Amino acid sequence: MLTKEDILNIDLNKINRVHFIGITAPRNAFCAEILIKMGKKVTASQFPYAGEEKQRQPWEKRGILYPGGHQEKYVNKNIDLVVYPNAPIPGNLECEKAEKLKIPAITVGQLTGILSKKFKTIAIAGTQGKTTTTAMIVWMIDQILGRPNFLIGDANDKILQIGKNWQISKKTPFLVLEACEYKKQFLDRAPSPYVSVITNLGLDHTDFFKTQKNYNRAFAEFILNTKSVLVIDAESKNEREILAKVGSRLKSNGVKIIDVSKLAQRVRSLKLIIPGKHNLENAKRAIGAGLAIDLPLIKIIRALSTFQGVSSRFEFLGKTRKNNPVYRDYAHNPEKIAACINSAREAHPGNKILLVFQPHNFERSYSFRNEFGQAIKNADFVLIPNIYSARESEKDKSLISEQGFAALLKKANPGKKIKLTRNFENTAKEVAAIESENQNLTIVLASAGDLGKIIPLLHLKK
Repeated sequence: MLTKEDILNIDLNKINRVHFIGITAPRNAFCAEILIKMGKKVTASQFPYAGEEKQRQPWEKRGILYPGGHQEKYVNKNIDLVVYPNAPIPGNLECEKAEKLKIPAITVGQLTGILSKKFKTIAIAGTQGKTTTTAMIVWMIDQILGRPNFLIGDANDKILQIGKNWQISKKTPFLVLEACEYKKQFLDRAPSPYVSVITNLGLDHTDFFKTQKNYNRAFAEFILNTKSVLVIDAESKNEREILAKVGSRLKSNGVKIIDVSKLAQRVRSLKLIIPGKHNLENAKRAIGAGLAIDLPLIKIIRALSTFQGVSSRFEFLGKTRKNNPVYRDYAHNPEKIAACINSAREAHPGNKILLVFQPHNFERSYSFRNEFGQAIKNADFVLIPNIYSARESEKDKSLISEQGFAALLKKANPGKKIKLTRNFENTAKEVAAIESENQNLTIVLASAGDLGKIIPLLHLKK
C-alpha cells in the first residue's frame, strides 16, 4: 500500500488505466464514473451477490465490469492503479496479483478524497443526521443553483425527490459529500473540504473510538482541514471543547465559523415536511451550509420547506391490513432510536408505538446497553428479531447475547412488552398479534442491518 503522502501526491493525469475491485457500491460507482469522464480506461470485477443484478447490468453492458467475480487474470501490468473497497482483501487473487506486480493501490475512500479536490467540497460529518443533512444540502443547492455533484449514504439511501444517492453534474462547482468518521475514514474521503458541516458529536463506533476524547480528537483533525467555512453548533459540549483547542488555528487559516446555535431566530419561518425535532437540527446545519456559499436565506428556507426526505430515514412504507402505518428508519444508536420514536409520536399523535428494533452489532449493543434502555422508553411495544453483526470479531460477539440484551431492556423498562422474537417470521407474527389486540398503532422498523427482509412478511399496502 502507498503511504499517505504518496496517495496525496497521486497525479491522475499520469494514470490511464484503473481497475476497481467492486464497482456497484455508491462510492465506487461515483469515482469510476468521474474517471471515465476524465478519459480513463476503467475496468472492474465484483463478486456476484444475489439481488445486485440491476446494479451490475449497466456496468456489464458498457464492458467495464468483467464476468465471473474476482479473477487473477483481470489484474495485469498494463494497469496503473488498483482500487480496493476499504482495504486489501486477504486471500483475494486480484489483491495479491496487484501486490506481486507492484501496481499502486489505494482504497475507494482515498480515491474519493483525491477526486474531491476537483470540486468545492461540502463535507458533512457527525454522529447522527449525516445522510439527511447531506441530502438537505443537495436539495437546497439543486433548487437554487442547479444540481450539485453529490455522494450520500449507503446503497439503500436515496434522496426521495431525486431518486439517487450519487450523481455527477456540471451545473455547479460543488460536491456535497457525506463523510463517515468510522476509523477516521473522513480524513481520506474529504481531506480538504471547502465547507465542513458537523452535525453532532455523541460518541459512537466504540469498537474503534474507546473514549469521547479519542472521538473528539479525530473530529478536531477533520475540522482543521477545512479551507473556507466550518458549520457547527458551538454551544454543544463536545463541539465547544474542540473549538477551544482549534478555533484560533482555524481563524489564523482564514476559516469562518458559522454557529448554528445562533440561527434559531433566523429560521422561525421554516416548516419541514418531514417530522422530528432532530430534523430541524439537521435543517439548521443545512441552512448554515447555504449561508457558507452565499445563498439567499429566503431561497434556502423555501427549498428546505419542500424537502421530502431520504429513503430509510423515517420512510413511510405503507399500511398493514389493519390500516396501521409502517415506517423504516436507519436508526442504530440510542439517540437515533429515541429520535425515530419521537418522530412517530409527532407524525401520529395518540397512536401507540410498536418498535421493531434490530440492533446493529454486538459491540454497540453492549457498549450502549444502558442508553438503549432509556432510548426505547417512549415506545409502547418493542420486538427484537436478532442482533445484526457486521465487522466484528468473535471477542466482540461474546460481549453480550441477544437474550441478555433483551433482558437488560426489560429491566430498564419494567411492565413494557419487550420480546426477543429470534427471526423475521416470528416477528411478523408477533406484529400481527399486537395489532389484533390494539387499535391505532404506528409501527417503526429500526435497523442499519437487514431488517428490510421483514417487509414482504407484513403484507403492506400503499
